[in-house]
Amino acid sequence: MIEYRVECLVHYTKAHEWETFFTEHHLQDVMNTGCFTDYHFAKDTEADGNSVRFVTSYYCESFEILERYQSEYSPQLQTDCKERFDGKFTASRSILHVIKRSSPVS
Repeated sequence: MIEYRVECLVHYTKAHEWETFFTEHHLQDVMNTGCFTDYHFAKDTEADGNSVRFVTSYYCESFEILERYQSEYSPQLQTDCKERFDGKFTASRSILHVIKRSSPVS
């Protein structure tokens, strides 16, 4: 399993709008690509100056699927964020190979 992690620092004046945009649109747009099995979206509870940190982890079955997402879908989805929040956020991405993942406790 592959975890594609996107960390965004969003200016505090846009944090609520960012959270709403992600929960109501962006996350579903990413999932609609069919590349990921699930995701985790979180907000850091500690303020970092003028920014709020959001972390999204998307999970997929292979590096090949992630590469397909990055080449076919990611550019347009990133453009959507840049057009809406230009100059009000920075993003960093990392790719992790998941060694072990637990199931939710019932």
